[in-house]
Amino acid sequence: MPMIKPDAMPSPETLIDYGNGEVGAVMFYYAAEGQDYGEIAREHGFSFRILWLEDDADADQELLVAYEEGAGDICARWNPKIPDGFQLAAKHDTEDGPVAIFIRKREKGAS
Repeated sequence: MPMIKPDAMPSPETLIDYGNGEVGAVMFYYAAEGQDYGEIAREHGFSFRILWLEDDADADQELLVAYEEGAGDICARWNPKIPDGFQLAAKHDTEDGPVAIFIRKREKGAS
């Protein structure tokens, strides 16, 4: 069995590139289907925001049409604007459409 030393562990917000435009933070890698990513982020000390492609006012309308027509490379083509102070934590397609998740470290004592 491969072993990893604690000092070699990636931080929870480190992105995994799935090679198709989809990415996800290490903290979400073992999430069970239906598990709340916001809850996972909070457990790791992060605030959490979510943006659906269909709600992205900055998204190119051609991209939305391509998604509706079944284009498979939407996540690779979608570049959601990252909110100030946040970083991208995940971008992937779901049953409800493409979604981007943003996180930022919470200040101590903040909920």
